[in-house]
Amino acid sequence: MRNDIKIILIIQVLDILIKMPIVIKNKQLKSTISRSGLFHKTGEWLSLLLCFVCDNYFKLNGVLISLNTKYIIFSEIISCMENLQEYGINFNWLPDTYKNKLKGK
Repeated sequence: MRNDIKIILIIQVLDILIKMPIVIKNKQLKSTISRSGLFHKTGEWLSLLLCFVCDNYFKLNGVLISLNTKYIIFSEIISCMENLQEYGINFNWLPDTYKNKLKGK
């Protein structure tokens, strides 16, 4: 298994582990919210599969899957940081572009 795929898996599990106590504490454990997150993560894995197929079919030497994994890793890190903000962790050291992304702007 490629290292970047392992990293995605680890970050997604970490994202779930960070978010779960917040959800339980706020009594927001609803099936629609959970289903939405599950669909999002499933979509990421399906996009990886599609990139893998296209890379092999068009003989792109892994360009698509490499770009896609980098995007997914970045978005999952942002998701983890959003969840950590709910614990009161501040990310003031980030440039404004990323702080606005964390705030959902």
